[in-house]
Amino acid sequence: MIDELDIKIIWSLFEDPNRPLDQIAKDLGVSKGTVRNRIIKLKKKHIIVGSSLKVNWREVGVDEVYLGINIRPELYLKVLDIIKGLEFVKMLVSTSGDHSAIAYIIDESGRIMDDISKINNIEGVEKTYPAFVTSMIKW
Repeated sequence: MIDELDIKIIWSLFEDPNRPLDQIAKDLGVSKGTVRNRIIKLKKKHIIVGSSLKVNWREVGVDEVYLGINIRPELYLKVLDIIKGLEFVKMLVSTSGDHSAIAYIIDESGRIMDDISKINNIEGVEKTYPAFVTSMIKW
């Protein structure tokens, strides 16, 4: 079970994954060891999973696309398994609402349409809905 301190540590790391542990500890009024042990526990429970670097991909000539994917229900797990194995797919989430899943794709501008076509050609994929990132509004 997680408590209020765990939540505060998670928010602190979410805002800045590179924030020094001693600064987090100072802000929360606990020891650095407490913060370190809590983070280890949260990672073991798969509550904290990795960390990320924020990149303005457009500035380096790389496209990023959020791809809504509609999948036939009887092939849902098989399709997700194939998509998660594609190198250009950096994140894949199961969703409710307009799409069965959403893939986050990053690749060179000249290859991004081929990447989308590869997903469209997977048996069980009914339709895809690409949303190209054109600018970052809030990081």
